[in-house]
Amino acid sequence: MPHRNTILMNRADMARAGFTAHQRVTVQGEAGELQNVEIIPGEIRSGAALMFYPEVNAIFKAVIDSRSGTPAFKRVPVLVRSGRGQHHLAFPAGGAVLASEGDRAGNMASANRAE
Repeated sequence: MPHRNTILMNRADMARAGFTAHQRVTVQGEAGELQNVEIIPGEIRSGAALMFYPEVNAIFKAVIDSRSGTPAFKRVPVLVRSGRGQHHLAFPAGGAVLASEGDRAGNMASANRAE
């Protein structure tokens, strides 16, 4: 992996969504999106995705803990979609959910990110 613009995904999740290894996708968060992100298959729990920070923090609105002042950037909404908009995958807390073409914007859920 010669660059950090990647998302680590479970192989079964990738297959269910129709994604392939090293495919370039768009990763959407509630505050924006990252394009041309390379999918890296890995040994990761189904329903979770990992990305590098601080790069990926730009697409999320951090909730600030009132007591510690620490931003919460884990288990945040994410939608992964192909550049042509044909394949979509959302990551809820309990497992991966496939989104249909007409459902992509409203079907976002939680994901973990590597730190």
